[in-house]
Amino acid sequence: MLLLDKNKLGIDDSVSSRVRKICIISDREKVSTSIAQLLRTRGLEQIEIIPSNFLDVQKNFQLSAEMYFGIIIDIHDAVSTEDVLIRIHSTVPQNVWCCLVGDNDSIRFSQRFAREGLPYFHSDSQLPQMIERILSGINMPTKRHTVKVCVLGCKGGIGSSLTSLHLANRIVTESQVPVLLVQGKGGSQDLDILVNKKVVKDEVVEYSEYLHLYRGTLHSIPENVASSYNYIIYDQPIFNVDRDEFNQFYDVCDNFVLIANRNLGALRVAKSFLSELARVQNADKRLFRCFISVVDNHPDLAKSMSISDIETLLNTQIDTVIPYLSKINIKNSLSIKFGRKGEQQLKKLTQSVIGVLSRKYQSSKPEGLKGVLMKLLTGK
Repeated sequence: MLLLDKNKLGIDDSVSSRVRKICIISDREKVSTSIAQLLRTRGLEQIEIIPSNFLDVQKNFQLSAEMYFGIIIDIHDAVSTEDVLIRIHSTVPQNVWCCLVGDNDSIRFSQRFAREGLPYFHSDSQLPQMIERILSGINMPTKRHTVKVCVLGCKGGIGSSLTSLHLANRIVTESQVPVLLVQGKGGSQDLDILVNKKVVKDEVVEYSEYLHLYRGTLHSIPENVASSYNYIIYDQPIFNVDRDEFNQFYDVCDNFVLIANRNLGALRVAKSFLSELARVQNADKRLFRCFISVVDNHPDLAKSMSISDIETLLNTQIDTVIPYLSKINIKNSLSIKFGRKGEQQLKKLTQSVIGVLSRKYQSSKPEGLKGVLMKLLTGK
């Protein structure tokens, strides 16, 4: 009988008493059957086949690290590595090795995944090499790129921390992957109040199986800790940060959510951040994603400026609008209900951040109206 080294395969002794499997995700029977046969002939009998298209964003996969120690994903003839990576980040938990098979035989395509810690194999010619690599345990990384999302408050007291908390929790609910919510300095420092749980500075606190909490800066989190999460949500105000200090966020993050209300002061901060982000993007040839959420934290503000005018003023689309909440006196803020419209908007924001929804950019407004609004914003 073939004896396999559990450590090489990534099987933790602490969970070896439980049966953990290799999962094959493919809706192509020929591919999944070929992989399963090769694994079984080499002594790996605990295999589960999920006959689904992994890249179908309507499919919801529950891939627990307690159930699987490795996942093999068929990506068909995909050409966009970015779409595949976004889907993996939102679906496959850290501490589970993952490799890809597909029809694209481009070396450049394969190298792009390799840089992200994802071995890629051509489905027609490289399946035996994949099995050998799995069995040898050589360079089968269980850590992949952690997606860092900065949630930046453009004004104090408008609910940025509350939005960050619900965003982090909804990612857990949607994806069942490890998420760390970090509350940075300079804000309300009310994370322990929001969750009704003591959160000590510079210590990771477990709120639930997949949602952990931390008070401090992104730089203060040890790399081995940060890399164990699929997502890190960083709650940080920027209304009290000088424009020339915005680089501290661009250096560590590629994804942003700006939280503003309809107040001109908040919109000026948002405009300043977006302008600097565009400058960095053009200078460094980097790709950023920035979502904008308008929070109506006061009933009168909701009528002060239309969303279309805000879009014209910022020269970009508004992704979500969180309606005014009249009652939020609840001990645990995760129990707060945002109403039908609010829940829909939070779901939309979550799915946009994890890549389930793509942005559909709208056309710009007439220059005449834009000029009037820009005068309001700049005061000139």
